Parts: sequence; structure tokens; C-alpha cells
Amino acid sequence: MDSVIFYTSSFVILLICELAYFYIAKKFHIGDSVTARSSHKTYQLTGGGIIFIIAALLYCFWYSNQLTRFN
Repeated sequence: MDSVIFYTSSFVILLICELAYFYIAKKFHIGDSVTARSSHKTYQLTGGGIIFIIAALLYCFWYSNQLTRFN
């Protein structure tokens, strides 16, 4: 049961972080504009992969606390 709560809360935290990043990216125009060489036809936000770094930090934070319990 603890793992269900952990994974659900992790998903919600990461989803909120991703949505917050999209808001910041729109506000500061972090994206790829359309040019003649572009394969897309509209403005595209970039940098969404930052969520993987946040997920790795969340993982390290969670398991660093787990390791101290066994020592």
C-alpha cells in the first residue's frame, strides 16, 4: 500500500512540475520558432525533458532517506 501512495504522489508531483515548466516556457518564450527548414508548422515548446532530471532528483532524495533507515 505504501508503494501505491509513493508512486501516485510521485506522478502528481512530476505532473505539476511539468505543467509549471510549460507555463514558464510559454512566459519566457522557450521554444522553437517556425523556419523554412522546420518540419513543424506551429511554435513548439522545448526543454520538456527537464522532467527527467527532476524525476532523478526525486528518486535520489527518496532512496537516500531509505538508505539511512538501514544503517
